Amino acid sequence: MKNVCYLLLCSALMASCCNKHIDCTFSEEQPVQFSGFDKTDLDTILVVRYQPRTNFSVVVDSSTVAAMENYLTYPIVELQEQKYAYRIFVPATGKNYRIDNFAYTAQSCDKCIWKKKKYTNALSSYTLNEERNIGNYITIKKG
Repeated sequence: MKNVCYLLLCSALMASCCNKHIDCTFSEEQPVQFSGFDKTDLDTILVVRYQPRTNFSVVVDSSTVAAMENYLTYPIVELQEQKYAYRIFVPATGKNYRIDNFAYTAQSCDKCIWKKKKYTNALSSYTLNEERNIGNYITIKKG
């Protein structure tokens, strides 16, 4: 009986250490957080996507969107290998925000030591209006 309890306990411990700690499912959407804006500022936002390394001169496409609760979810990062540049224009404030130069860090998805590790690319930095920002999410501050 002791051996059965010991085996059950070991199995439970081993299974619990194999839970994913990072979501490895790929998402094309990179959320953009707006900080310090009024809700009325964010009811219309123009997002223009550019070819990378063209100094924001070769437009790929554009769309008009609205942020929800100070978050805008728009496919800023598509396929993560194709690093486009973006210009986000907030008409209510008359401000343009240029986002480009995305950098990624491989992060392990699994804690298991006996399984082959899976990795995902997590955003580690980006450039906003020519200023380098470190972090795994994009924040645009009013002002």
